[in-house]
Amino acid sequence: IASDKASDARVVVATYDTGTNPFHPCFRRPSGPSAFDAIPEIRGVAEPLRLTFEDDYQSSLAASQAALAEMLPFTLYAIEGTNLLVYTGANGAADLIDNDPHGAQASSQITCAEYGMAPEGFLVIVNWYYNSGAAQLAIERWSAEQPWIDVIHLNIQRITPMPYTPATGYTVDAIQAMVNAGKLVVIA
Repeated sequence: IASDKASDARVVVATYDTGTNPFHPCFRRPSGPSAFDAIPEIRGVAEPLRLTFEDDYQSSLAASQAALAEMLPFTLYAIEGTNLLVYTGANGAADLIDNDPHGAQASSQITCAEYGMAPEGFLVIVNWYYNSGAAQLAIERWSAEQPWIDVIHLNIQRITPMPYTPATGYTVDAIQAMVNAGKLVVIA
């Protein structure tokens, strides 16, 4: 799937992890196509997220607090001037900002301009790790239902063939639903 779409810069990868560093320069695309231009299916669905990009992470985070505070749960946002989108879970803005920084490292390997595997693509940040129970299930269903997501990258540790419960986490059933919906699923 990804190789078929690489030429048109529209590969969309959803990564399930602990969030990312949306302020990292490698995600900035001030002159590239916006997510709204490259992914027409999100027009009227996604909200624009206007973060402030300063010289360093802490300054950027501080300057973006007002925008982050307005983020709603279970909402798709396109971060203006970057190749990033975020689908929030129950935690709103806390699902975007990676405090681990496990998700930030993994996401940069996917769509970072300098060394990512799909530098011309778009990345949807999905923080599965810090959500639980019904929130995890809602996130799983949401990503399987989005026809514009090509690849789902599951960078999580708990995958089980058992029925979904908050204790067991991600289920084979959820992965199968994603595959049945035409997604390429990569488990890291």
